[in-house]
Amino acid sequence: MKKEELLALGVPEDKVEKILEINKNDVEEEQGKTTELQGQLTTVQTQLKSFEGVDVEKLQGKITELQTDLQTKETEYQQKLAEQAFSALVNEQAMSAKCKNAKAVMALLDLDSLKSSQNQKEDIAKAIKTLQESDGYLFESTKPATRHLNSTKPGQGRDGLPDDTPTPLTLEEAVRNTLEKSE
Repeated sequence: MKKEELLALGVPEDKVEKILEINKNDVEEEQGKTTELQGQLTTVQTQLKSFEGVDVEKLQGKITELQTDLQTKETEYQQKLAEQAFSALVNEQAMSAKCKNAKAVMALLDLDSLKSSQNQKEDIAKAIKTLQESDGYLFESTKPATRHLNSTKPGQGRDGLPDDTPTPLTLEEAVRNTLEKSE
């Protein structure tokens, strides 16, 4: 747009200057946008060139493979956590039943059926109780130990015999005594 064209259209001169100023600002703004877009286009073209020769199908296959590997690792990790929690629960139950050796107790339990149980804690406790009844040697005794004391009467020695009672001889001592008497 030119000044002469506006004057030929009958626009007053003071208004022509304002219109040209507004038009100039609009044109400069659009040129700035165009320059910015040209820069973006150049950047995108450069980036596209870096992908030349890349096999997209191969990349997608690799992405799928990596996602599968990640899912597998996540599943393994969750299984290990569940196994660890289960082992801790069995150990806790075994120790609360005062077992002497938790590994021996675990070896005798049907761990597969206990793992698949809906109520693991109660089922483990029942299984350990059953094991405690059948294989009590694996657990500390719940009965107090009884001690048998010999006589405590004054003047009596061991086995309730008087202190002056001779001590029984061993076979060796008896043979020796017999040989000494015969000489």
